[in-house]
This record gives sequence, C-alpha cells and structure tokens, in this order.
Amino acid sequence: MVVLEDDEHVPVSAVVLEVQRQYDEDKRWSWPVYLATLRARHKCPVLLLGTSSRSWVRKAATATSVDELFD
Repeated sequence: MVVLEDDEHVPVSAVVLEVQRQYDEDKRWSWPVYLATLRARHKCPVLLLGTSSRSWVRKAATATSVDELFD
C-alpha cells in the first residue's frame, strides 16, 4: 500500500499493490475490502494495481468491476 500526500500531509490518493503468482478466486472478495478500507481510512481515491506474468491478469487491465475479473 502506498498513500500519496500533498504538502500539508493530506492524503490525495492511495494505491494497493499486489503481485499475483497464481489464480485466486478469493480475490473477488478481498480486493473490494482492501479498497474500501483504505478509502475510508484515508478519505481519498484508491487504485488497485495488480501485476503478474499470468494471462488472467491481462484481463484485469480492461475490467470495469472486480466481478468481471473472475467471469
């Protein structure tokens, strides 16, 4: 997790970073929790950045919702 702050140390955005080594169906449920928790805690926009050498992660680049990743 990375939280970016302005000059007054106010959070302006946050990023959840995840390296995916294998397919994990549970991510459908855990990723939204990560994002909602971080957003509520820091009161700023949040982005999930996942990276992997696996082909299913490429689908994530065009998904508009977490559920699309697993359909």
